[in-house]
Amino acid sequence: MNITFQIDYTGTPDEEDIRAATFAIDKTNEALAAEDPPGTPWPKSTNVELKASYLSILEAKGQLTHASYEKQSSQIDLESAKISWDNATDAQRAAALSALTA
Repeated sequence: MNITFQIDYTGTPDEEDIRAATFAIDKTNEALAAEDPPGTPWPKSTNVELKASYLSILEAKGQLTHASYEKQSSQIDLESAKISWDNATDAQRAAALSALTA
């Protein structure tokens, strides 16, 4: 993976936005607390901490989603290659193997 995600938002969070951010931080902190040893919880005492913690969590989720898409796309490529291999003639398979080992 050669890219990283930088997430930000504009505007002033309303109550629903704050509830969503707090929920995400609480769920993440629960998971961190269950680790062995426990992870450091994300702070949320101030609006600045809430925003920074929430954006960090969203960025991490973006990275994980992207990594998942990379894996899925490579699996599709492998499935496509297997179908091509299965449909190839012996001569085509021999030529492919020769090209791979050259």
